[in-house]
Amino acid sequence: MNKEDKNSHVIAIDEDLAFFSPFCRHTPQGGIDKPSKSFRIVWDGSTKQRHDDVVLNDVTPTEKEAPITFGDTERRFDKDIYDYRVSFPTATMYLGFEDVASCFKFPRFNPGLSGAFGFFDSHGLYHLATSMVFGSTVSANQWEPFRRTIETLSKIFQDTDGLVEKHQHY
Repeated sequence: MNKEDKNSHVIAIDEDLAFFSPFCRHTPQGGIDKPSKSFRIVWDGSTKQRHDDVVLNDVTPTEKEAPITFGDTERRFDKDIYDYRVSFPTATMYLGFEDVASCFKFPRFNPGLSGAFGFFDSHGLYHLATSMVFGSTVSANQWEPFRRTIETLSKIFQDTDGLVEKHQHY
């Protein structure tokens, strides 16, 4: 939670204040802790404790969201590398990758929705979510405009003179 707070992805308030608001609700959280990877908080907007529970993933509309097109990106990338190698068998290839940290957190919630995506912790705090949560039905869709922009800018700037020299220390 320290990382989430440091990056302004949540606002922590005393849990007693959440009970006075008609807009704060609790959504279960989980965590993924893989060796040699950073701990990832997973927002669980689907699990129901009772049959009549209303969870946010059930009421979040997805019909007007941008279609997700990154599913075939690796296949297209591999094909481009293969085609380049066939056309230029002895040329040096320079590959650049963009690893965007916390990419699903880039889109921010409307402040009126921060309580709807909030959650309690075990230390007496309620966390208002200020950015997209990992696990929402629309988290990938909300990242799609950023991903498409990065893809377009990469194509535009790929032949810029001096890129190899500028970034050789990376």
